[in-house]
Amino acid sequence: MTSDRPDSCAETRWLFQGRQLRVGSWDCRIRTRELTSERSLEWFQIGFLDRGAFQLHSAGKAGLVDRSGALIHPPGNGFRTSHPFGRGDAGTFLALPPEAFESDGGDFEVPPDLFREPFRIAHGISTSHSYLRLRLLVERFRIDGNPESLELEEAAISLFRTILASSASSTFPRKAMPRARSRRYETVERAKAVLAAGFRRPQGLENVADAVGVSSFHLCRTFREETGISLHEYVNQLRLRFAIPAVIRGEDLAQVALNSGFSSHSRFSLQFRREFGVPPAVAREMFGGRRSQRLPPPPVPAG
Repeated sequence: MTSDRPDSCAETRWLFQGRQLRVGSWDCRIRTRELTSERSLEWFQIGFLDRGAFQLHSAGKAGLVDRSGALIHPPGNGFRTSHPFGRGDAGTFLALPPEAFESDGGDFEVPPDLFREPFRIAHGISTSHSYLRLRLLVERFRIDGNPESLELEEAAISLFRTILASSASSTFPRKAMPRARSRRYETVERAKAVLAAGFRRPQGLENVADAVGVSSFHLCRTFREETGISLHEYVNQLRLRFAIPAVIRGEDLAQVALNSGFSSHSRFSLQFRREFGVPPAVAREMFGGRRSQRLPPPPVPAG
């Protein structure tokens, strides 16, 4: 089965359709934990979750897809999904045609592992800056709806290129690895699933460790070694990315903070600024209905 959508059970809304770029959003309302039928994509896609999480199954491997990363998905390879929490998911994706990645004359360089057999889907690095730019970009597409908008198309392609470049060494599911490393990876995946299922409410370390089946000390050490961040930082990422659409829509920030799992408005604002480099009110002003407001530029690489 071939589909232009991240999930064949999802309702897709096209925000922009051009010959060389498409921007869309999906809303999957599936409520069962069963595996979907196998399908594939026709265009190269990078997807970001806006709500929920799901398990991706490919080449005999499975891994959690949540708001913490970008799903870089090449076309023409089979995959299936499942929803371990019994809830659906929603997200946004950028898509480019296969010819943009051809070895002869293509416009993008991609990690060779993305096109080798057995098929592996890359779980890309979604920086906080990239995620905020994407959300602002998507809202601009929703409001402007202008197929001639040169700035928006250039920004989308630039974002696509940035995420590919930052994810050059990341493949998902991972290559065959030693047994001990495989156990560590599975431990972290289980922990992420537990945290993603209840990230908006307080979760004690011992409870998470018990659910995963390891000690608290082992979980803290393994999670940081595998992901580069602590469990608390991971939960904060999920909460902040959950909050961004409400911030942009102009909802009351104190209520957004509580709805996202933060104990107070001040705590939320502090973490938001640390993560995205600007306070929530400024992020809102970047969009704020001002169609002339330019998107923030990408960060300048060090060195």
